[in-house]
Amino acid sequence: MYSDAIKRGSMVYLDADVVVLERLDALMQPSGITACNDDLSGCSFVIDKSRPWPGNPSLQRDLYVNSGVLGLADDTREFLDVARD
Repeated sequence: MYSDAIKRGSMVYLDADVVVLERLDALMQPSGITACNDDLSGCSFVIDKSRPWPGNPSLQRDLYVNSGVLGLADDTREFLDVARD
């Protein structure tokens, strides 16, 4: 979906349950991906917030973002194609 949508240029993706209360200008950066930081506090089922993948405890979380709110600049096109493939 992202790979197809970015062909038309920079975009903002919002999950269907997102309620927008302010302007979204902060999501539109000249390059890269902009996302909302998430500390996993809303995920009571995640016991260890620094190592949230119980199937592979060697993986450590340094940064977690909520992918329901994304700003994708035009220059992320190639990255999105690679991620899709």
